[in-house]
Amino acid sequence: MVIGEQDDSPTYASLLVEAFADKHPDVQIEVIAKAHDGPAGIVQSLLATQPVAPWRMPDVIVIDTVHIAQLVNQQIIAPPPNNHFISGIWDSFYPFAINAVSVEEARMAVPFYADIQFMVYNGAMIESHPRNWDELTRVERQYALPLAHGDGSMADALLLQYIARWGRYEGDVLDLDSQALASVLQQYRRLSEAGVIPRATDSLTSLEECWRAYFAGDAMLAHVSSVDYQRARPTLQRTHYAPLPTHNGHPVTLARSWAWAIVTDDPERQELATSLIATALQDESYTAWLAESHHLPVQPRALTRVTADDEPYRDFLDEQMANAYPYPNSKVYPQVQEILIRAIEDVLAGEATPEQAASAAASAIRMLR
Repeated sequence: MVIGEQDDSPTYASLLVEAFADKHPDVQIEVIAKAHDGPAGIVQSLLATQPVAPWRMPDVIVIDTVHIAQLVNQQIIAPPPNNHFISGIWDSFYPFAINAVSVEEARMAVPFYADIQFMVYNGAMIESHPRNWDELTRVERQYALPLAHGDGSMADALLLQYIARWGRYEGDVLDLDSQALASVLQQYRRLSEAGVIPRATDSLTSLEECWRAYFAGDAMLAHVSSVDYQRARPTLQRTHYAPLPTHNGHPVTLARSWAWAIVTDDPERQELATSLIATALQDESYTAWLAESHHLPVQPRALTRVTADDEPYRDFLDEQMANAYPYPNSKVYPQVQEILIRAIEDVLAGEATPEQAASAAASAIRMLR
């Protein structure tokens, strides 16, 4: 079993191995932790190992769902066997989680956990959270938004606003409407001119850095990832949460998710892998791992367990996740991110109008087809 380094919780691994051993005392599990991405990460390791040493491939992995289509195309992962557990589990997941593991409508992995994006703000300084960008402008407080090259969060934030503006998104990042994109870029320029996203915060390269800027008091509002809020949540007193403000006030979020995928093509080992996945999603071990990792469950019933102490927060997360869009899994999305980032930079630097930047971006993205 190969899992991401961030998933390698001693408590969770111990509970999982022990629970699985109770069902299969004659089967031993080897747990290998690797980075999810990068040269030595799970994906590159699988791609490098399969052609030269297929017998060294793991039976089951935890994978960032952005890589699922690539691994399916390389014939590294196959759909889970349609046994009793698999056939009965799909109705328990949020829709975005199923979409994230689907390739041409085939469900290629079992959802495991996710992070979503929302806004935090200082409730002692801001009485009511802004729902749209006009209200955000009138708040007259600094908003931490990723506006520099980094992990792609700058482009992701723009895509999220585009989805809210366009009103629909089928996951095709290669077919963006230039007028809707121009409208969003116009809003970016307005926020910049109003000082809501001042130069002091335009070096933020990730949602984690947005959280740090907010936590340090450099901004009174911030676009953040749920994992950073979850990590600090027990100690927060004045921090409130809310949907991200959008062009028209329509709440929207992106969900980045991870899933269990089966690599082995041996039917007997596939059944064992399925049993391991079922064990991983059982109440005790799953709840313990979520508490340690600060990620969110992809099942409403699990969300109820991990937020039992805070009903308003549970209701907020449930609504956000029920309507979340899955993170793009196109193999060219990193190139799309670079194009979108350039569009934002050109507009904020005054080197192009929103219309010019949007038209150039949409044309460049279509060339990636």
